[in-house]
Amino acid sequence: MALNELKQERDYLIKQEGLIRQKKAKQYAVVDVHKKQNTMFYFVKEVGFVGGIAEVGVGIDIIGTGIALSSTGLGAIIGIPVIFCGLVITFHGFNAMQENAGAFINSDPKHKGFLSKTYEGGAEMLGYPRHYGDLIYGGIDLVTSARGLFYFVTKPDSWRLFKYLNADLVMGFRAMSIPALTLELSVDGLTIQSIHNNFPSNPAIEK
Repeated sequence: MALNELKQERDYLIKQEGLIRQKKAKQYAVVDVHKKQNTMFYFVKEVGFVGGIAEVGVGIDIIGTGIALSSTGLGAIIGIPVIFCGLVITFHGFNAMQENAGAFINSDPKHKGFLSKTYEGGAEMLGYPRHYGDLIYGGIDLVTSARGLFYFVTKPDSWRLFKYLNADLVMGFRAMSIPALTLELSVDGLTIQSIHNNFPSNPAIEK
């Protein structure tokens, strides 16, 4: 019985050697890895697109809070910066939707949205490499995301017929559902990965 097992093992090795020599085994591995990369690519772009939609929603909510705070003269001092922050988050959200949808449709992981190209063009105009614009874009995205998570927004059940009170406000992350918060943190993780990929010390960056 032991001899039969050794003979069978030898036959397996001979067969595997033949596959390697004919490059069939290598080809299969490449195809398998390629499929996995495609699956991950589409998954990441879907998360990015949905995250962009969520970002637009958060931005609009912050704009609404800023407008409510600006209803009085003194409140405008706080409200105007809040509105500006909400606008930045909203534009970044629309850019994320455009970027990820374009990458998905064109199967191009390097597809850029209008806002990303604007940041890159601005960096180039100042004499820096284009990927510095991506670093700035990612940094602003993280800062505004953190501001959206920890800034005060109106509660979903706040009274709409009167001016908002402090009791009507709650930190952004507390007003989000668990899936929405998970999505936001996942998008932030993708942004951090993008910043790492564009960091000057990263050898993967093309000179």
